[in-house]
Amino acid sequence: MRISSKSRFAIMTMLELAVSRPDKAIRLSEIADSHGISISYLEQIIASLREKGLVVGKRGPGGGSVLGKDAAEISIASIIAAVDECVEYSQEKIRTNRFQHLQLTTRSLWDDLSLKIYDYLKGITLMDLIENKYHLFSDKAAYFMSKLPFSSEKREVQATRSF
Repeated sequence: MRISSKSRFAIMTMLELAVSRPDKAIRLSEIADSHGISISYLEQIIASLREKGLVVGKRGPGGGSVLGKDAAEISIASIIAAVDECVEYSQEKIRTNRFQHLQLTTRSLWDDLSLKIYDYLKGITLMDLIENKYHLFSDKAAYFMSKLPFSSEKREVQATRSF
């Protein structure tokens, strides 16, 4: 599982839709302005979310976007899966050489890590974020992520709770 900028913007957008009144659609220009992104980039994100039924568009005066499902039914993993292509490390070409077994071992490691991240995020819904239940997980997640060999820039993403 890959958590890109597109995924983060999708999660923030979905959270913004979730906390707004259910009868009031939000215009893309409002969302784009609040996140400091272009409308065309947001349109790509919304199109992917709409395709998976996570967002519904309303036309006409007062039109915009609303959640396609209840916030308690939308997991963070489903949002990420809707906007990002699945990164399959197992599709990498294995070079035939004396280190082939090491390549297979590390491939298995990355596949297992991807599954654990997906399972973790599958258990967190938009409603959990709204009700601030996420803080129960954040200390454990921050500790775990701090032990991974990522740059401090990438660690900043998980430590930021700007939702």
